[in-house]
Amino acid sequence: MTTLKRSTWNPSSMTVPHGAFSHVLKVGGVKEWIFFTDKAALTSEGRLVGEGDAGAQTTWVLDLIQIGLHSAEADWHNVVQLSTHLVGRSSVQPFLKARDEYFARVYPEGDYPTNTLTVIDGLVREGMLVAITALAALSR
Repeated sequence: MTTLKRSTWNPSSMTVPHGAFSHVLKVGGVKEWIFFTDKAALTSEGRLVGEGDAGAQTTWVLDLIQIGLHSAEADWHNVVQLSTHLVGRSSVQPFLKARDEYFARVYPEGDYPTNTLTVIDGLVREGMLVAITALAALSR
């Protein structure tokens, strides 16, 4: 089995990251990719979790991504890119707080994946405030 080679950095000529993300992530030894569709704060029965609470929805969505990672025998180290969609600017701070708390556990070295964060008018279902897409790389 080959080993996934993952390194992150933030070039000095770029702005200092204003959150838990890296500007550049290089990955080698990739044999397989895992693509996640947007994960939103829904239970397996389709019930919305954390209505009106972007922080609670963020934690739920990150937990769903972790479940998907584990189902592929992967973990957060395998995640190379996230795309985050938040409904309204009022969702940004609760998202950042929840993400930073979560990432402190799963990325204790601060070796964060890249992340694109967009603020949008709405998601497909009323009450959804957070949707996150992930891309992960495997070395096997």
